[in-house]
This record gives sequence, structure tokens and C-alpha cells, in this order.
Amino acid sequence: MECAQSGLLMLAGADVLRLPLSWQFGYRTTHLRLLVERTRDPEGLARLQEIVDPSRWASVGGSRARLALTRIMLAKGGGLADITAGDAFEYATELRKYDVDKASGTLFYSWLRELGNLPSDAPATLRALHRVTGQLQLRAARRPSRRGLRADP
Repeated sequence: MECAQSGLLMLAGADVLRLPLSWQFGYRTTHLRLLVERTRDPEGLARLQEIVDPSRWASVGGSRARLALTRIMLAKGGGLADITAGDAFEYATELRKYDVDKASGTLFYSWLRELGNLPSDAPATLRALHRVTGQLQLRAARRPSRRGLRADP
């Protein structure tokens, strides 16, 4: 079983398959984050590390923010530049739904804004994103995908 999981993680790290957030929340390892940081988007993470205060990067909160970004990349594919405000919102919603890590925070969203990966009209914080009405209240399954397809039942 461990060999199969290792292969699964390697394929996910190489962006060959996606790991649903629900699966990731049940699988605890520090190795996966390190693998993704080295292989998935090393340039994007290097840029992020350059703009983040070194003590914040190495802190517990910084580690949790990096884990959040890793989980989103594993679930959605691509690198840091591909993460949308909607992806961040979905991650925060799933995190609360599965009651995984109450101390996780929203630092990862702030970092995405600092990188300039989110549009200028994206909410300043994830908390503000939760207060927005309209399209963001649609369930994630009904949200159009990046390719313009819908997963409507």
C-alpha cells in the first residue's frame, strides 16, 4: 500500500493527476509539500520566497500557508500563477467543512496578492471574499472550470 501511495504522490507532484482536497486533508506528510515545492513550480515559489520576510517564511504560519498553496496546486493543477481567488475561496471553504486545521489562517491568500497573481479587483482578504454575494455563493461544483466547462448535474 505504501508503494502505491508513493507512486500516487509522485504522479500528483508531476501534475499528472489531481488529488482532491478531501483526500489531502486525510493524508498527513511533510514530504509531499517539499516534493511539490521542488518540482511543480520552483520559480514561482522562489519569487514568493523573495518577497516574504524570511522569519515569516520559516514560521509555523508560513509553513501552513505554503501547505495551503501546495494543496491547491495538487487539487487544481498548475503552479502558483494558476491559482485563482475562487480556488482560494474553495480551499478555505473545504478546510472549514472538514474541520481540518482551525489555525491554518489565510496568509496564503495574502501571499498570492503580493505576488500579483490575483486580479486587482479580487477581494483584499479571504474574509472579504466570504462576504461577497452573487456568483461566489455558487457551489464549487457549479462554478465554471478554467476551460469554460460546467460540471452541472
